[in-house]
Amino acid sequence: MTNDLGLLIETKRFLSNNFEMKDMGEAYCVIGIEIFCDRSQGLLDLSQNAYINKVLERFRMDKCSASPVPIQKGTSLVSYNVQRMIWNGKKWKMSLMHLLLGV
Repeated sequence: MTNDLGLLIETKRFLSNNFEMKDMGEAYCVIGIEIFCDRSQGLLDLSQNAYINKVLERFRMDKCSASPVPIQKGTSLVSYNVQRMIWNGKKWKMSLMHLLLGV
């Protein structure tokens, strides 16, 4: 994000010269990711809540109880090559793994 209006206009001009586009104002949702912006506090929040709920409903886990994850703060999580993982016939594990790893 920037407050440089000249840069914004230049970027929009470049994009409109190279792509068919229409300015629809501020984005609130892009590719299923909800966008919350509070300019007065300089905050930008992205949420995949709708996708998470969709995955939970798909595998009939939407009624399960949430609980804290027993992991210590600062623990480094290693991103696995998800395509090499053995599915073991349970697609719900893969979908939840995608959520956990952010892939």
